[in-house]
Amino acid sequence: MCQAFVLNARTGSAKHPFAEALAREPWDLAILSENQAADADFHPLAETDLVLIVRGGLQINSLEDAERLGAPIAVNAGYPADRILSRRVPPPLLVRVTEFGEEIELLHSKRADVLALARYHAQKLVDNEPAWRIAPRPFGAHRHGLATRAGSSLGESTRVFIGMAKQSGELEMLRRAAGYDGATIA
Repeated sequence: MCQAFVLNARTGSAKHPFAEALAREPWDLAILSENQAADADFHPLAETDLVLIVRGGLQINSLEDAERLGAPIAVNAGYPADRILSRRVPPPLLVRVTEFGEEIELLHSKRADVLALARYHAQKLVDNEPAWRIAPRPFGAHRHGLATRAGSSLGESTRVFIGMAKQSGELEMLRRAAGYDGATIA
């Protein structure tokens, strides 16, 4: 499942992982994915393309190509790529893994032909695996941001803060400094 940080402004404590902290701890502000903000007010910061890494030698340029060819698709269970693909791809083609690194082993062992994930993670993997490439057509997008408790007085302040950070260019500078080449400011 996606990880996030939850902050309690009164105590200054930060809890991780998100799901446990949200359920058990009082919180004011969370850094998380949009899908995790179901019971909160979400304030988007960045958007990342979801893409496919393709093993060398395969002519797959899109999710549609992978489906048409019956190519097994590796995906980390519970992550944004999994949520999108589980609605679109028949179960025999979708190979879910729960441990980090298993998805890479599936490509190496040829038990999967493609790997679905966020572009900024994909680029790092492709840089280390010369035979792999990123398919040119993304199959979805994933948004990251801040969340405040639904109806919280922090909601409007958070919106204003994010607006100022976007307008000043600070968020773009942080995005570049963090190396998130596949993300754009939302």
